[in-house]
Amino acid sequence: MVISGKSQDIQVHLENGVQIIKFCRSKKKNAINSEMYIALTNILKNSAEDNKVKFTVFTGEGDFFSSGNDFSVDAVSTGTPEERFELFKNFIVSLIEYPKVLIAVVNGPAIGVACTMLPLCDVVYCSETAYFLTPFSKLGLCAEGCSSYTFSKILGKSKASEMLYFCHKLTAKEALHYGFVSEILTSTQLKDDIWKRIQNFAKLPQSGMRVTKRIIQNGEKEFLLNLAKLETEGLNEVKDTEETMNAILSQFQSKL
Repeated sequence: MVISGKSQDIQVHLENGVQIIKFCRSKKKNAINSEMYIALTNILKNSAEDNKVKFTVFTGEGDFFSSGNDFSVDAVSTGTPEERFELFKNFIVSLIEYPKVLIAVVNGPAIGVACTMLPLCDVVYCSETAYFLTPFSKLGLCAEGCSSYTFSKILGKSKASEMLYFCHKLTAKEALHYGFVSEILTSTQLKDDIWKRIQNFAKLPQSGMRVTKRIIQNGEKEFLLNLAKLETEGLNEVKDTEETMNAILSQFQSKL
C-alpha cells in the first residue's frame, strides 16, 4: 500500500508482517520535509498498535538513503522554525517509543537526521556506497536526534565529537569498525539477499523480541525523550543567531 493524503514521498509496504517504509523523493536525494515528518510519525504510531506489523524497516529509493532535513526555500517557508522543529521532535519521539524491532537498510548516504535516527533503530545494515554525515556546525545548528548521547555511546567520545563538531564523514568501513552498522552489503545483497533474510526474521516468534527490547530500553527511554526535548530547545536557541542565519542562507545559495 502507498500512504495517500499524507505524503506522496513516502511509500509503505507490508509483506508477511514486515513493514517497509521507503523515502521516495530521489530527485531531492530523499530530503525530509514537514509533510513527511507528519506521515512518518503517524505511520510509526499506528503500526505500533497494529498486530499485523511484526517489525519495521526503513530504506530509501535511488542512490541516497536520505540527505536529511529539506533546506529548500519551499520547505523552510512551510510553518515557523519552531513548528518545523516540533514536527522533527515528534518523529524522533516516535522512534524512541516504538515497541517493535526497527531495522534500517541504508542504501546510500545518510545525512543529518537520516544519520542521527540510525542509533535509535535496533539493527542497521548499509551499502558499500553509504556514508554518514552530520553537518550541523556548517549550518550553525546543534546536535539533534539524540546524537549528543547515542553517538558517544556507539562511537566513543572522540569520534563522536569529530562528527558532531567538525562534520567528519564516516565511511561505511568506519561505521562497521565502530559498530555503527552491523554489516556492509554488496549491491547484490542490497537488492535481494537482505530482504529474504528480513523475511526470515519475521518467521521468528515476536513476543520475546519485544520483551527483550523493553528490557534493553529500561532506564534509557525517559532519558532519550528528555534529551530530544533539550536538543529541540537548543535548535530553537541557535536558529536566530546571525551565524546560523548566514550559514543556512549560504546553503540556500549553493543550491540555486
